[in-house]
Amino acid sequence: MKALRPVLLVAAGALLATGVPAGCSRNVASPAAQVLPETTRALLDRYEKVRAALAGDQLNDAKFQAEQLASEAQLQAGKSEATEAVRDLAAAAATMAKEDTVVRLRDDFKLVSAAAIKLAAGAPGYFTLNCPMTKDGDWLQTDTKVSNPYFGKSMQDCGVVKH
Repeated sequence: MKALRPVLLVAAGALLATGVPAGCSRNVASPAAQVLPETTRALLDRYEKVRAALAGDQLNDAKFQAEQLASEAQLQAGKSEATEAVRDLAAAAATMAKEDTVVRLRDDFKLVSAAAIKLAAGAPGYFTLNCPMTKDGDWLQTDTKVSNPYFGKSMQDCGVVKH
């Protein structure tokens, strides 16, 4: 018991100082975390609607949301300050919006997700998840509860939080 006292004191000190047990981390943005412009947050909000529709096996809504995302991203991509990620998002969402099967929508969603992940890089409140059953199966969410867009309701909770 005497050997455990120093360890317990260090752990208790860490918990009191940070609110997090020693050896654990908390997903908190650093002071240098990127603050996203409103236009970027709006694109990521629309992306989330596409992701949620795919996760819910809602083909028509996923297609509609992809069309809206493509339109909004193309407006941003035409501006001189547009980043490569915004241009990639616009192109990928436009391709996705033309698809007519859920399989092709989900396949195109991989490129849409890659661009969205770049847009959100370093910003607090966005998490990259991965479906191990899908090649290049990363996606972005605003929480850590897995909601898989690649398999929808059939494998809703298949996935892991990468960061």
